[in-house]
Amino acid sequence: MRLIARFFGASVLIASAAVAQNAQPPARIVGTIERVHAQDFTVKAKDGKVWTVTIGPNTRLVADVPIKVTGLTVGDFVATDVTKGADGKWTAKVGHTQPPDQPFGGRPGALRLRPTPNQPDSARILGKVASITPAPGGAILEAKVDGGVVEAFLPSSITFYHVAFDGPSLLKPGLAVDAPYDKGADGALVGRFVTVEKDGFKPVDD
Repeated sequence: MRLIARFFGASVLIASAAVAQNAQPPARIVGTIERVHAQDFTVKAKDGKVWTVTIGPNTRLVADVPIKVTGLTVGDFVATDVTKGADGKWTAKVGHTQPPDQPFGGRPGALRLRPTPNQPDSARILGKVASITPAPGGAILEAKVDGGVVEAFLPSSITFYHVAFDGPSLLKPGLAVDAPYDKGADGALVGRFVTVEKDGFKPVDD
């Protein structure tokens, strides 16, 4: 009887996943990892639907590891969203670093102050740390961008983290996940920049 019950439960899970795959998925799959396989993993979204996300050749599996703003070092590649105050100075709202061999730091023209669409006095700094100086309530960042240096105040109260490219080893049942995807020709959801919970620190939505 117990074996029958277990089999029935597995059948319900498979059926639920099949129904979900026939529904229209959200723009990104956000939820909890249910199962992990060699080439894909299943996610139970907040609405209860179960989706399968394929791990393709271009899928990047990362974790957000929290760091202090004073923990930045010269040479780090940094992305931070900033707003301009009445004094004309930039203040950060959230930010992260990532390895130098990853996209935004390695392309000509990639290091820049990028205006935020439809948000006056808001931008994103994509730069390389030239200096980081402790200051009351945080730190002063000087970031090299193509054509010069941008300065911003980083409050110690903001969320700042390092993007760790740890690969498939991050995927474990029960962990939170944020999985943007592309749709393959066969309809499969192929993960793009998939962020997985690590050490209790869940994906940051920025």
